[in-house]
Amino acid sequence: MKKLISSLFLALAIAATASAQSARETSVKFNKNNENAVVAEYDSKADMVKEVLKERLDKEGLGKMKSSSGYMRYSGVTWNTVSSDKMDVYFKVESRKGKSMISVLLSKGYDNFVTSTSDGRAIDNVKAFLNSFDDEIVAYQKALDVKGQEEAVK
Repeated sequence: MKKLISSLFLALAIAATASAQSARETSVKFNKNNENAVVAEYDSKADMVKEVLKERLDKEGLGKMKSSSGYMRYSGVTWNTVSSDKMDVYFKVESRKGKSMISVLLSKGYDNFVTSTSDGRAIDNVKAFLNSFDDEIVAYQKALDVKGQEEAVK
Protein backbone atom coordinates (compact mmCIF):
# COMPACT_ATOMS: atom_id res chain seq x y z
CA MET A 1 0.00 0.00 0.00
CA LYS A 2 2.85 2.38 0.86
CA LYS A 3 4.43 1.64 -2.54
CA LEU A 4 1.11 2.40 -4.27
CA ILE A 5 0.76 5.75 -2.51
CA SER A 6 4.33 6.78 -3.32
CA SER A 7 3.82 5.73 -6.94
CA LEU A 8 0.67 7.85 -7.14
CA PHE A 9 2.48 10.88 -5.72
CA LEU A 10 5.27 10.41 -8.24
CA ALA A 11 2.75 10.12 -11.09
CA LEU A 12 0.96 13.27 -9.94
CA ALA A 13 4.25 15.16 -9.73
CA ILE A 14 5.14 14.13 -13.27
CA ALA A 15 1.68 15.06 -14.54
CA ALA A 16 1.85 18.46 -12.85
CA THR A 17 4.83 19.38 -15.03
CA ALA A 18 2.63 19.48 -18.14
CA SER A 19 2.20 23.23 -18.49
CA ALA A 20 1.96 25.50 -21.44
CA GLN A 21 4.17 28.44 -21.93
CA SER A 22 2.13 31.49 -22.76
CA ALA A 23 0.33 31.14 -26.06
CA ARG A 24 1.62 33.63 -28.57
CA GLU A 25 0.80 34.90 -32.02
CA THR A 26 3.33 34.04 -34.68
CA SER A 27 3.73 32.98 -38.29
CA VAL A 28 3.67 29.33 -39.41
CA LYS A 29 4.02 27.53 -42.74
CA PHE A 30 0.66 26.58 -44.23
CA ASN A 31 0.24 25.55 -47.87
CA LYS A 32 3.73 26.87 -48.69
CA ASN A 33 2.87 30.31 -47.29
CA ASN A 34 3.56 31.99 -43.97
CA GLU A 35 0.24 32.51 -42.23
CA ASN A 36 -0.73 34.01 -38.88
CA ALA A 37 -1.31 31.51 -36.06
CA VAL A 38 -1.45 31.17 -32.30
CA VAL A 39 0.94 28.60 -30.84
CA ALA A 40 1.64 27.14 -27.40
CA GLU A 41 4.12 24.55 -26.15
CA TYR A 42 3.39 21.82 -23.61
CA ASP A 43 5.72 19.55 -21.62
CA SER A 44 3.82 16.44 -22.73
CA LYS A 45 4.06 13.96 -25.56
CA ALA A 46 2.44 14.97 -28.85
CA ASP A 47 0.28 11.84 -29.10
CA MET A 48 -1.33 12.53 -25.74
CA VAL A 49 -1.78 16.25 -26.46
CA LYS A 50 -3.43 15.44 -29.79
CA GLU A 51 -5.82 12.96 -28.14
CA VAL A 52 -6.80 15.44 -25.43
CA LEU A 53 -7.24 18.18 -28.06
CA LYS A 54 -9.56 16.00 -30.16
CA GLU A 55 -11.66 15.21 -27.08
CA ARG A 56 -11.89 18.88 -26.16
CA LEU A 57 -12.85 19.93 -29.68
CA ASP A 58 -15.58 17.27 -29.75
CA LYS A 59 -16.97 18.81 -26.55
CA GLU A 60 -16.74 22.26 -28.14
CA GLY A 61 -19.07 20.99 -30.90
CA LEU A 62 -16.88 21.80 -33.90
CA GLY A 63 -18.25 18.84 -35.83
CA LYS A 64 -16.43 16.65 -38.29
CA MET A 65 -12.67 17.00 -38.64
CA LYS A 66 -10.81 16.52 -41.89
CA SER A 67 -7.09 16.48 -42.59
CA SER A 68 -5.56 19.24 -44.68
CA SER A 69 -1.83 19.81 -45.25
CA GLY A 70 -0.94 18.08 -41.98
CA TYR A 71 -3.55 20.06 -40.05
CA MET A 72 -6.85 19.02 -38.48
CA ARG A 73 -9.42 21.17 -40.28
CA TYR A 74 -12.91 22.19 -39.23
CA SER A 75 -14.62 24.02 -42.10
CA GLY A 76 -17.36 26.62 -41.83
CA VAL A 77 -17.84 26.22 -38.07
CA THR A 78 -18.87 28.58 -35.33
CA TRP A 79 -16.47 28.06 -32.43
CA ASN A 80 -18.37 29.94 -29.73
CA THR A 81 -15.41 29.84 -27.34
CA VAL A 82 -13.49 31.99 -29.84
CA SER A 83 -15.95 33.86 -32.05
CA SER A 84 -19.58 33.92 -33.14
CA ASP A 85 -18.44 34.20 -36.79
CA LYS A 86 -18.31 31.19 -39.08
CA MET A 87 -14.75 30.30 -39.99
CA ASP A 88 -12.35 27.55 -40.89
CA VAL A 89 -10.21 26.41 -37.96
CA TYR A 90 -6.91 24.55 -38.38
CA PHE A 91 -5.00 22.72 -35.62
CA LYS A 92 -1.61 21.07 -35.77
CA VAL A 93 0.15 19.20 -32.97
CA GLU A 94 3.89 18.75 -33.42
CA SER A 95 6.57 17.09 -31.34
CA ARG A 96 9.56 19.27 -30.45
CA LYS A 97 12.41 17.90 -28.32
CA GLY A 98 10.18 15.92 -25.97
CA LYS A 99 7.58 18.67 -25.88
CA SER A 100 4.49 19.37 -27.96
CA MET A 101 3.39 22.43 -29.83
CA ILE A 102 -0.17 23.24 -30.88
CA SER A 103 -0.66 25.69 -33.74
CA VAL A 104 -4.10 27.18 -34.38
CA LEU A 105 -5.04 29.10 -37.51
CA LEU A 106 -8.37 30.85 -38.05
CA SER A 107 -9.63 31.74 -41.52
CA LYS A 108 -12.75 33.65 -42.44
CA GLY A 109 -12.78 32.01 -45.85
CA TYR A 110 -10.26 31.28 -48.55
CA ASP A 111 -6.88 32.68 -47.46
CA ASN A 112 -8.31 35.36 -45.18
CA PHE A 113 -6.43 34.34 -42.01
CA VAL A 114 -7.28 36.15 -38.79
CA THR A 115 -4.65 38.34 -37.10
CA SER A 116 -4.77 40.40 -33.93
CA THR A 117 -5.24 43.43 -36.18
CA SER A 118 -8.21 41.99 -38.09
CA ASP A 119 -9.92 40.29 -35.09
CA GLY A 120 -8.01 40.79 -31.85
CA ARG A 121 -10.79 39.33 -29.74
CA ALA A 122 -10.71 35.98 -31.59
CA ILE A 123 -6.91 35.80 -31.28
CA ASP A 124 -7.10 36.59 -27.55
CA ASN A 125 -9.76 33.88 -27.12
CA VAL A 126 -7.57 31.29 -28.88
CA LYS A 127 -4.68 32.27 -26.59
CA ALA A 128 -6.93 31.82 -23.54
CA PHE A 129 -8.08 28.43 -24.88
CA LEU A 130 -4.50 27.23 -25.33
CA ASN A 131 -3.34 28.63 -21.98
CA SER A 132 -6.15 26.80 -20.15
CA PHE A 133 -5.63 23.59 -22.10
CA ASP A 134 -2.76 22.33 -19.93
CA ASP A 135 -5.24 21.65 -17.09
CA GLU A 136 -6.92 19.09 -19.32
CA ILE A 137 -3.60 17.51 -20.24
CA VAL A 138 -2.76 17.14 -16.54
CA ALA A 139 -6.19 15.63 -15.81
CA TYR A 140 -5.83 13.20 -18.72
CA GLN A 141 -2.35 12.15 -17.54
CA LYS A 142 -3.61 11.68 -13.98
CA ALA A 143 -6.44 9.47 -15.23
CA LEU A 144 -3.96 7.35 -17.20
CA ASP A 145 -1.66 7.10 -14.18
CA VAL A 146 -4.49 6.06 -11.86
CA LYS A 147 -5.68 3.47 -14.37
CA GLY A 148 -2.14 2.11 -14.63
CA GLN A 149 -1.83 1.91 -10.86
CA GLU A 150 -5.20 0.14 -10.59
CA GLU A 151 -4.01 -2.42 -13.13
CA ALA A 152 -0.76 -2.88 -11.18
CA VAL A 153 -2.69 -3.47 -7.95
CA LYS A 154 -4.89 -6.12 -9.63
